[in-house]
Amino acid sequence: MVLQLRAISTVDEDRPIDPREMAQTMSFSTSISANSRRISAMVEKGFALTAIAGEDGKLVSAFTKKSTARDLCIVDISEADPGASHSYRLSASTLQHVAHNGESWVFAYLPEKKYKSQTILKCHTLEAMLAQIKFHWKKGYRISSVAFGRGHWVSVATQYTNPGEQSFFTACDAEILQEKTKQAWDEGKRITGITYGDGKWLVILNQSATMYSQKWLTRKSFSDLRAKVREEWSQGFQITSLARGAGVWLVVFSKRTAK
Repeated sequence: MVLQLRAISTVDEDRPIDPREMAQTMSFSTSISANSRRISAMVEKGFALTAIAGEDGKLVSAFTKKSTARDLCIVDISEADPGASHSYRLSASTLQHVAHNGESWVFAYLPEKKYKSQTILKCHTLEAMLAQIKFHWKKGYRISSVAFGRGHWVSVATQYTNPGEQSFFTACDAEILQEKTKQAWDEGKRITGITYGDGKWLVILNQSATMYSQKWLTRKSFSDLRAKVREEWSQGFQITSLARGAGVWLVVFSKRTAK
């Protein structure tokens, strides 16, 4: 079944943003190796990987222009299940994104350690993953990336000194996803991560201390997606999350606003 989502949004009073802060681009790759080369090329140009999602061997990546090299990532690719093999790198680097394209895992790291601690949560069922997320919340961790692939739900748990409130919800169809998202936005929450697996959407939300609006859109093909994304960029929105599921690419946009 193809997910049918109308573009929904939470809108606040707009504040003009310096166009230099909004420099973004995106790319479509049909293999992990092509995507890795693309990321490396963008890093050399001063762009950081902002979001990534994939399926059936394909990947869509969003990049944002950065002013400092500390925000630029390196990429690790593994066909094996994520877990212990990344423990050493987590001790010295910062894991920003994890994604799966239906064939391999993609891990994007910052080359320096920015937070107290990070760990990779891996579960075979969504119920087990939600239990692990709740357990790590109590220890001061917050979910900074989430993905599904090869029968595994995977989350990156990051430990913060003063963690803000975080929550999640799941949805098994488009109607429920829209209803729960609208309710979350009305409560001042904003999407920080989204993924799809085993017929369900998992959405991670942060309680927003800064006023900014969000919206999303879905498209079946990358060409249609790219055209619509360009329209949103012209309105000052940036891609902050990407997901692939139920036959569509789903993009979450965010835009800072005034109170």
